[in-house]
Amino acid sequence: MVGTRGVGAALVLPALAALIAGNFEGASRKLAYAVIGGVAGAGIAVGPILGVGPPPS
Repeated sequence: MVGTRGVGAALVLPALAALIAGNFEGASRKLAYAVIGGVAGAGIAVGPILGVGPPPS
């Protein structure tokens, strides 16, 4: 199950970067990448804290 989540995340991130590149230009593109980076960083930091527990064996 955890591996499936990792594969899903690996597929979503490049698609999100492509959407930003295609829809934003100049300073707004930089801001969009910064927001996505901040949200991803916060998720990486907070995710393990809010997690329910270890994955099932």
